Amino acid sequence: MKAIVLFHPNKKSLYSMAEVPLDGFVLFNQHDTEEKVKVTVYLRGLPEGAHGFHIHEKSMSEIKKCSDVKDCCKQLGGHFSVDPVWSLDNLSGVKHGQHNGDLCFNIVSEDGIAEHYFQVDNISLFPGEKDNVINRSLVIHDGEDDMGHTHYEEEEKNIESMITGNAGSRIACGEIKLIQNERI
Repeated sequence: MKAIVLFHPNKKSLYSMAEVPLDGFVLFNQHDTEEKVKVTVYLRGLPEGAHGFHIHEKSMSEIKKCSDVKDCCKQLGGHFSVDPVWSLDNLSGVKHGQHNGDLCFNIVSEDGIAEHYFQVDNISLFPGEKDNVINRSLVIHDGEDDMGHTHYEEEEKNIESMITGNAGSRIACGEIKLIQNERI
């Protein structure tokens, strides 16, 4: 199975939007349920540096009316996790770094281009699997994800690190859409 998130420069669509003129794709590929998901990232126009990179709970179609990209992307919920996530109300939940949607934590843009390839074994593209990510959203953050390492003087940042990785505001988001459902 294959799935993709497409970004078009200067274009907001039903399936993707960005605060910057972002062009490119994130491609997901998985041959069977026992195989890792291969993720290929090619994006042009992303600001220089490291950017948090996660799958979030909701799909783009769940967005209600919104005023700008940050507002729209904010409506996509937290990081996707099949297990309950850690919070001050759920201290036994899964902390950031162990969510299914945490992927590789960060992608890095150099000279405006982010090219990455990695594999993950905690998500699936197959229907019926509890870790299926089809029709969920991919979010790119303004800042670098601290990968859940709590080392801040401010307690609030330590708490946020265990929830989101302190990756900052959401500058781009797109829906993970199935493009091929046959086994290769």
